[in-house]
Amino acid sequence: VRNYRRSPLRSNNSIELSMTVCVIASTIPGISMNPI
Repeated sequence: VRNYRRSPLRSNNSIELSMTVCVIASTIPGISMNPI
């Protein structure tokens, strides 16, 4: 069961990584323009 769960997790992790990269890329300009 673990092996079956690990293979889909890898594809989900790659999708989550791309999502987080997009979020970080969109937040970096906002932080640089409006520093707290």
